Formats: sequence, structure tokens, C-alpha cells
Amino acid sequence: MSWANRRKMLYGGGVIIFLIVIIGIPSFLFLYKSPTCFDGIKNQKELGIDKGGPCVLLNNSQVQNIAVLWSRSFEVIPGIYNAIAQVDNPNFSAGAINVPYSFKLFDKDSVLISERKGRTYISPNKIISVFEGGIKTGERIPARTLFEFLEEPKWERVDNPIEGLKVRSRKLNNQGVTPRVDAVIENKSFVDIFDIEVIITIFNARDVAIASSRTVIDMLPKQSSKPVTFTWPQKFSDPVSRIDIVPQAPFRK
Repeated sequence: MSWANRRKMLYGGGVIIFLIVIIGIPSFLFLYKSPTCFDGIKNQKELGIDKGGPCVLLNNSQVQNIAVLWSRSFEVIPGIYNAIAQVDNPNFSAGAINVPYSFKLFDKDSVLISERKGRTYISPNKIISVFEGGIKTGERIPARTLFEFLEEPKWERVDNPIEGLKVRSRKLNNQGVTPRVDAVIENKSFVDIFDIEVIITIFNARDVAIASSRTVIDMLPKQSSKPVTFTWPQKFSDPVSRIDIVPQAPFRK
């Protein structure tokens, strides 16, 4: 090969390298997008699209099924009922927020009386209570209460679950007339806790729930306590054997 041809080849190769450096590499860097948990692609060792691996959202294969333990409704005054359900989440580090649910109240002939829909959170590794109050039933009497989630929870990894909410005391008064329960809720953690639901369930000697209610604490500072009171306008259907008070709050994301 003559020197002229070699010079042409060297010149052509130099031009190609120049174009790669000046145009190709910047174009690649501009067009290339690093994998993320929001790109709609199963990558970076994810178990599903944008789920599992390094992502906060979890794949369904990573969680155990939750269980609705029981659901009931209770007359507050004629034509007005409260409803409550208890749900067990056995997953130690998986929770869900904004999960839609439904309470359905049926009469003795399994005819629907009323339906109430709402949304709740599911905290990790806890039995949570879901409450709806003031459900109107007219002159019909509920005989069965059905609670169900309306869609699969969108599970996410929870690294900082809410801990430290305790019930320090509980006292029942006026059981035979207009019952009242006074209790003290403590925050034993080292962080302020917001949007605390405090749900109470009253049980008879057969350990059957006979009444429920709810109150809300907007914020409970760390290492502090606050009294709460629950009242009912008419006496319970049975003598009280057990009082269950559950303080719960949405987990921190």
C-alpha cells in the first residue's frame, strides 16, 4: 500500500474517531437513561415492573396475604349504626396506604341495607381496626356485616413503622345508662406522631364485640400522653367483660 493510500486511511480513521468523540458519545449520554423504579421496565433485579429489588414498591410474591379476622356493626341509636372490622397484616416490613374498602350491612334475609365505602392504611405486622360511624339503616335492623377490600393493596417496603403508642389506663363509667370510657394514650417514642386513630371495642363475657367507637388525636408529641373519652347515648346490650383500645397511625414513608 502506497504512502498516499495509508495517509487517506489514517485521515478517514481520524475523522471517524473525531465524529464518535464529538457526536456519538454526547448523543449516547443524552439518550441513555439510568434504570429507575419509575421507568415502566423490569430491570435492576426487580421482581416485577418497578417492584422489588431496590424499589420501595413490593411484588406480590414478597408479601403474605392479609386476613379479615371479623366484622360487626352495632346500634348507636335506632336507625344509626357503627361498623368495625379487624384486619391482620402478618408482613413485618410491608404496608399499604390509601386502600379502598367497603362495609355492607345486610338484614336477616341477606338483603343489603346500607353500604359505606372508605380508604385506609395497612401498617406492617399489626392487627389494625377499620371503623365507620353513623351508618343510616332506617327502620331495618342489620343481621350481618361484610367487610372487604375493593382492590389489591399496593404494598411497599416500610423501614420506619410507627412504634411507641400505648394505652396507659382505661375506666368504664355509667355502664347501665349512658356508658363512658376514659383512657390515656401515650407516645413513648422519640418522634412526634400525627393523625392517630384511637378505636375502642367493647366485648361481653362470651368475648363477642357489642359496641365500638373512634376518636382522633391530630398530633401527640414524643414522650407525652393525652386523655381520650368515648361515650354512647344508650346502654350496652350486655354487661362488659373486656375493653380493647387500639391507637394506630399511618406509617412514615
